[in-house]
Amino acid sequence: MILGVCDNTIVFRRLTEAIELLAMKSDYDFLTGCVDICTDGEVVTLPRDVESLLAVNISGMPAIPGNQLFQFHQNGSGAGPRCDYRWIELGTFPTYRDLTCASKLVAFLDNPADGSVKLVVHGYDHEGRVLTHTIAGVQHDGALIPMTYGYALPASDAPKISRITGISKGVSKGMIRLSSFDGSTTTGTLIGIYEPDETSPQYRRITVNPSCDVITVLYRRSTFEVRRTSDRILLHSRLALLLALKAVKAYQDDMLDLGVGFEKTAARIIMEKEERVGSQVQQGIQVQGGPGDYNDDQMS
Repeated sequence: MILGVCDNTIVFRRLTEAIELLAMKSDYDFLTGCVDICTDGEVVTLPRDVESLLAVNISGMPAIPGNQLFQFHQNGSGAGPRCDYRWIELGTFPTYRDLTCASKLVAFLDNPADGSVKLVVHGYDHEGRVLTHTIAGVQHDGALIPMTYGYALPASDAPKISRITGISKGVSKGMIRLSSFDGSTTTGTLIGIYEPDETSPQYRRITVNPSCDVITVLYRRSTFEVRRTSDRILLHSRLALLLALKAVKAYQDDMLDLGVGFEKTAARIIMEKEERVGSQVQQGIQVQGGPGDYNDDQMS
């Protein structure tokens, strides 16, 4: 027994710390991932796990990166349309997509036990006023969104929200979906799907040029947080993970020498394993252009 008697919360936390301990110990970075994302126009909201963008392919073509200040550079993209493949970071946002018009909001529950969970939307109403709600005569920031299992309706006096700047959510047992409400058809637009442990959701958003149907994103997580028993731990060595757990436990018990020994052994095992299973291909120097830019005469 490594961790002793503890609940799942402690086990998940210690596993996360052990993975962080091994994350920078080898050439193989198991915090990197690759994902294909279907797009709707030029603005793309990235999944929750995306912390750092490493590269983006637009419709299968490599794209040039840029940040929010790049449009102001003399060699930047400017505010108008461009012909090259390019992506620019827009910052972080609390929803998958913005509201297209001022709307009332409703939240749908996947688990009926989440009826008491609170979801508060911060932002502005259709008249530009800051959203607030009142409980027992006391005014609080944000609009309290009604949450119902199954069919949901907004209150008759619920504000029409024009812009969302933040979301506060309690820990839930199931997923919670936030949607705008169209009073004429009892339908709306889904603008967010929040996992049980999300309390202050923020998602990175980029704009791509040209607009396309799908992009491929190579990304890196800031950490690999174990949240549930079904999470996959992408390590090549079970023994290295167990030794890293022992190192974490030793550090917490102020046995630094013992922890250093466990950590060094875990790092050696994971590196030896990855020398056998990892790829030896390295990313070379890149220049703008493609295979079709040169002919036989130019290469001779």
